[in-house]
Amino acid sequence: MRNVNRLKDKEMNTPLTPEEISKLRMEHARNNPELIVKIVNGDAAALEEFTNFGGIQGKVTQVIIREKS
Repeated sequence: MRNVNRLKDKEMNTPLTPEEISKLRMEHARNNPELIVKIVNGDAAALEEFTNFGGIQGKVTQVIIREKS
C-alpha cells in the first residue's frame, strides 16, 4: 500500500482544510473500491492507507471486527 504524505494545494502550497482532505479521501476510496473491501475484511494495511491519506501519520497494527449486539 502506498503511504500518502500531507496533501498540499499545488498552486498555493498551503495545507488543505479537514473538509478538503475528507473529500479527497472519499474520492480515493471511490476510485479504489478494493480498498473498502479490504478494510471491511480487517486488512490493517488498507485501513492505514485510508486513514493516512491526507496527512495523518498513524500506524495500524491490529483490526478487530466485532458484531453489534
